[in-house]
Amino acid sequence: MKNEFKVNEQFLKFKGKNVTVSLRNSDEYSGKLISIDNLLNIVLESEDGLNVFKGGKIAYISML
Repeated sequence: MKNEFKVNEQFLKFKGKNVTVSLRNSDEYSGKLISIDNLLNIVLESEDGLNVFKGGKIAYISML
């Protein structure tokens, strides 16, 4: 039996889109969402390069 990991379809709507990520410490980052998983761990591509955020530090993600 093959164990396949499926990401929540609601989260996948953000993938490849320009988003703003707001962290619990009130910092905000904007860029293209490269990767997301069910724990909201994300990779964001911005002018500064790639940024990786752990899901527990994210307050919310919004599409631009």
